[in-house]
Amino acid sequence: MLPSVMGEFGRVLAPGGMALVSFQAHLAPGQDAEAFDHTVAPAHRYAPDHGAELLAQAEMDEVARLIIAAGEDPRRGFPQAHLLARRR
Repeated sequence: MLPSVMGEFGRVLAPGGMALVSFQAHLAPGQDAEAFDHTVAPAHRYAPDHGAELLAQAEMDEVARLIIAAGEDPRRGFPQAHLLARRR
């Protein structure tokens, strides 16, 4: 599902267009996604590098990355990733 979402960003943006993609992250090496318990729907945390790879496959180049530490969100306790990308 995530590859199709990232691919859609690349499809609809004009060349030079920007997208800011934000998601719950995990920082464990060697794992692209990690499921976590959510009361409403199935949920996953993604490796920031995996998100950047999917954006690259969608003809988008990473411009900036912000990782917010898990301790900054006491309610969830997960790191957050924010990737800014530009359409080639």
